[in-house]
Amino acid sequence: MKKSFINNANKKATENFGNSKIETIIKALSECGFRCKQEPVLTNKELSPTNKVRNPDIQIKFDSMNIILESDGKVHGDLEQPTKSTMERNKDFERTGMDYILINHEHVNSLKKILNIVANDDDLVRFLSCYRACEEYSKHMAKKENGLVKKE
Repeated sequence: MKKSFINNANKKATENFGNSKIETIIKALSECGFRCKQEPVLTNKELSPTNKVRNPDIQIKFDSMNIILESDGKVHGDLEQPTKSTMERNKDFERTGMDYILINHEHVNSLKKILNIVANDDDLVRFLSCYRACEEYSKHMAKKENGLVKKE
C-alpha cells in the first residue's frame, strides 16, 4: 500500500507547524519574567486520553503560579466554535482544575478585521499572551491571599 503525501510530509517535518508562533510567545513571556516550558508532559488520571497524558504548547510558571497556554491555529476551530478534540482538551483542563490561557490565532485575525486594527499578528499575539499571563498572575495572587492555592 502506498503511503499518503501527508504521512511522508509528517516523517520529513523537523518541527511542529506552530513552533515559530510558540517560540515567539515564549520569548515574550520570558522577557516579562515568566519561566516557560515548551510541550511539557502532564499526567493526571482525570484526563480523557487513554494514556491520561496531555502535552500543552506552553507551561508558564511564576512564583507558585502554574498555567498552561495553548496556541491554537485553524485545526482547532475558533473560540466560538472549537473542534470536538479542542473542546475535549478544554474540558480536561476544566475538570482537572488546571488554569489555562487560549490564544486562538484565527480568532485574533477575525477580531482584527472586525475592529479595523492595523497591527502585526506576532505583535498582537505577544501582547495578548503577556497580558493574559499577567492577568492570571493577579488572579493567582488573590486566590493565594484567600488560601485557595493548593500547596505544591
